[in-house]
Amino acid sequence: MDGASKFVKGDAIAGIVIILVNIIGGLSIGILQQGVGPAEALNLYAKLTVGDGLVSQLPALLISTATGIIVTRAAGETNLGSQVFSQITMQSRPMYVAAAMLALFAALPGLPRLPFLLVARHRRRRRLPHRPLEAPGRTRRHRRPPRPGPRA
Repeated sequence: MDGASKFVKGDAIAGIVIILVNIIGGLSIGILQQGVGPAEALNLYAKLTVGDGLVSQLPALLISTATGIIVTRAAGETNLGSQVFSQITMQSRPMYVAAAMLALFAALPGLPRLPFLLVARHRRRRRLPHRPLEAPGRTRRHRRPPRPGPRA
């Protein structure tokens, strides 16, 4: 996990440098080449730079998160899919929050309503079983019923 955090830190520093170069370059291009005022050029190119920064940082965040999950689950005895499913379905509150967020996305103008509402309705109506997680390395042992025999 330490290597993943170093990767994210280095990528974040590089992203900040790129953002500064983009803002300065966009400001100079807007003022000198396009003849736009400084405030309008800064407004336009700052928005574009922030979008570019987000797009470039999200893959690094996803890669580091996935690496952390794989590294920490190496000690588990079950497969990754069943562990992720049991973690997600252990409590119903996150599913309700996700359904509410999808319903809110459907209310935003410009976003497709039908897909968001269908997925939100499906997640909200689905009843999830509660299965407590077991400690790694421990398995449940069922007691065998006693054998019938002669009573003394």
